[in-house]
Amino acid sequence: MRFVMLILWSGAALLVLSVAAVSPFAASDSSQNLIANPSVESQGTDPAIPLSWNKSGWGDNTVSHSYSKGGAQEGRHSLVVTITRYKSGDAKWYFEPVSVTPDRAYVYSEYYRSDVPTEIYLQVEDADGKLSHQFLGAAPKSKRWAEMVFHFTTPATTRKVTLFHAITGVGYLQTDNFILEPAQPLELTDGVPNASLEQAHEGTDAPAGWQTGNWGKNSAVFTYLKSGHTGRRSVKTEIKAYSDGDAKWYFDPQTVVGGQNYRFSDWYRSNVVTQVALMAVLEDGTTQYLGLAPAEPSRDWRRYSTKFLIPAGAVRASIFHVLGSVGYLIADDYSFVPSPTVGFNRPLVSLTFDDGWKSVREQALPILQRYKAPATDYILTGMVGLYPEYMNLADLRHLAEAGHQIASHSVKHSDLTKSRSRAVRREVRDSKKFLEKNGFGPILDWASPYGYSNTASTEAVKAIYRSQRSAQSGFNSKDDFDVYALKVQNIVLSTTAAEVQSWVEQAVRDKTWLILLYHEVDTNDHEYSTTPAQLESHLQIIKESGATIVTVDQALREILPQL
Repeated sequence: MRFVMLILWSGAALLVLSVAAVSPFAASDSSQNLIANPSVESQGTDPAIPLSWNKSGWGDNTVSHSYSKGGAQEGRHSLVVTITRYKSGDAKWYFEPVSVTPDRAYVYSEYYRSDVPTEIYLQVEDADGKLSHQFLGAAPKSKRWAEMVFHFTTPATTRKVTLFHAITGVGYLQTDNFILEPAQPLELTDGVPNASLEQAHEGTDAPAGWQTGNWGKNSAVFTYLKSGHTGRRSVKTEIKAYSDGDAKWYFDPQTVVGGQNYRFSDWYRSNVVTQVALMAVLEDGTTQYLGLAPAEPSRDWRRYSTKFLIPAGAVRASIFHVLGSVGYLIADDYSFVPSPTVGFNRPLVSLTFDDGWKSVREQALPILQRYKAPATDYILTGMVGLYPEYMNLADLRHLAEAGHQIASHSVKHSDLTKSRSRAVRREVRDSKKFLEKNGFGPILDWASPYGYSNTASTEAVKAIYRSQRSAQSGFNSKDDFDVYALKVQNIVLSTTAAEVQSWVEQAVRDKTWLILLYHEVDTNDHEYSTTPAQLESHLQIIKESGATIVTVDQALREILPQL
């Protein structure tokens, strides 16, 4: 089992809870149902328990199980479990474990209704009879019958499985009409199952090979539209009330090659800025997420496209095009394919330090000087000399005299994508004026606060700067170079030397420009800090690789004539 996402459909109270499969599959014919007595119409030896079914519970609670006659989703019988007093534990009905094929994709569905949120688990029995349990997700309460659909792949040692739909609080849960069956392969187009969204899951009005995810406090609604960019279908995500979290459609994770470059694209319409992220499944079953460039609002169909590196060790991946605010997003015609890199004349590495922290002058500079490594310091000018934690003008002059490049990072570190145009121009202009007035000019290069930018802020930057560095992960190559969206690899406290080594090796192999993004250099254990020992290990890795360390200014002077 890999990971879980909650699905909430619009329409006739249809709720779908889904677990992503490891390859693209559609639902198969229900004649392959592995569950005995799936409609629970046949009684067992005990008339209070249906044939081939069991009930269980644990913890400190008062529970009752009912084999109900009447009120079923279909037929006469259904299963009800009720808790009237609760401190801990859970209660559930479950079907007799069934034999399955190891490392095989399956589809599970059931209908339910409840007056409290409930939880779903997969129980796996391996070849030695050992049991393990995987939490799949939480189902929201639903007064009307709602369908849940799960896509999962059995672990390599699996012999039997069953599923628990458990109630974990005071309330009731009623379930009916269960299906567990092998999934059938779905054709790939441009690396995506059902890329144009034209094929529906058999027996449903949901796109085959696709899932949705929703977390946080928001009113996400997912719709399978009957119109599209091409063809007759597309998918829509809409949020009308928002506090936090996000919502998205995404295709079932596909097999990928870790350490290789891929390109993702789709066609979309939206009335707000939307985010895009890579979800990579690693060999050990854990997931890793990578933020990609955001997509700007567009009332008309617009193509989104971005290139990125699949993390080393990844075996499967999918892309989330995410709605994280009140608004809507419609998408269609997806592509997710390998994208060979065209490199420069030689690999380059730039070390950049954001904000102007004092620790860069006191802790980082001596180490950088030992390795003869010039760096670029993107300065938050409103903080210069204001607090002891930030550098003053004398510190900046010392860096410049040591061969560092001084560059601009705004005045107040405001999110320019949410600022008025006058405020954007002021942030962009005044930071440059401050630095040049104090003798650090010409200031040609800019790093956007938080790495955020949109068309309006980028146009303001273009008017007075040569480049804009983002915080989007990736490498800068000849085939995918945007001087106003320079990509980086972010260094945080948890970044390992092995990760840095893999980035450097990738840059050397492909002859790309690698920009490393640092903040503080100290031993305070902040998320965005790097210890002096870590910085030194990174410099040693770069030195041993043979890659040349240059400032952003030096890199651009070398690279731009090659384009």
